[in-house]
Amino acid sequence: MEPSGTEAYPKYLVRFPSVSAFVHLEETLPPRTGDPDDSDAHASACVWSGSPWVRAQDDGEAPADRHYVVFGDDRVIEVVSRSEPEVETVTSPQVLELRHAI
Repeated sequence: MEPSGTEAYPKYLVRFPSVSAFVHLEETLPPRTGDPDDSDAHASACVWSGSPWVRAQDDGEAPADRHYVVFGDDRVIEVVSRSEPEVETVTSPQVLELRHAI
């Protein structure tokens, strides 16, 4: 029997080279500061062009942040970043190693 739901492949690994803000929410909680763009009701991710977070940080001099909203199986991830995400397609199980420097 083929895996289904969150166990099915392909999966997508999304990396942001830099992050200004990150929020991880239950899907039952809407975005805390309004609604992201509703250009595609079936999308699993979008860029929130009218984000109050981005407007509040925009000083007109530095490159503007973008507010990404990713809708998962039962989670919503919000990322504010000046960097475009890198998206990798994962077609089979892999071990991820995370390293942090402080």
